[in-house]
Amino acid sequence: QSLEAAIMDWSDDIAYSVHDLEDFVRAGKIPLHRVIESKEAQNDFLNGIRQRWMNSGKEQMINEFSRYENAFLRLIEIMELLYTEPYRGTVKQEQSLVFLSSILVNRYINGVYLREEYSEELPPLVWDENLVDEVEVLKEFTWEFVIDDVALATQQKGQGKIIQCLSEFFYDQANSDSEGSWKYFPAMFRDFLQMEEDKKERARLAIDYVASMTEAEAIRLFQRISGYSIGSIMDVGR
Repeated sequence: QSLEAAIMDWSDDIAYSVHDLEDFVRAGKIPLHRVIESKEAQNDFLNGIRQRWMNSGKEQMINEFSRYENAFLRLIEIMELLYTEPYRGTVKQEQSLVFLSSILVNRYINGVYLREEYSEELPPLVWDENLVDEVEVLKEFTWEFVIDDVALATQQKGQGKIIQCLSEFFYDQANSDSEGSWKYFPAMFRDFLQMEEDKKERARLAIDYVASMTEAEAIRLFQRISGYSIGSIMDVGR
């Protein structure tokens, strides 16, 4: 891995772990105060991590789980100094939340340095393993309280069905020999289909069309195709 790629990976880890935590606390999705104050909530959180890692086959991390428990406790010590009540958006709470993020970001930026001697076998950066463990635990806050949340899971399932339906529909239309089957595509994509005789390339165009849609466009088109909403002849675009 190049130096640039190593820096980018670590930067992404910091962003996803720290800033996602900040954003979801602010949105009321992560009850940080409850995890800080309640031993029961802390145990539930750690058990949730362990179960997710078992389900995803992270055996080595399970075998070394005491490392991550210690990382979690270090994080609690930092957090409880700054954040101890439900987030309601007061000036004081907002300042504390931003300050917490700043402390963590600086902690992880300063926890990595360049390897003194270049080696093709070793990564160009050296990390403080304790801080790597903390970042791994911070990511789990989003998994525990957001990604595994029932409302989000069902929403994602529904969105997946919409994409599947649209992809199958336009795939069939792109490779259909029926006259007028391309009329469901915008003019630009009809032109592209006209120029392509290879069915694989036509299938690629169908997928590209679906991928080009915004979320709102995909939902509206799905509703019209499935008959949930007939829309209006005056609708512009998709």
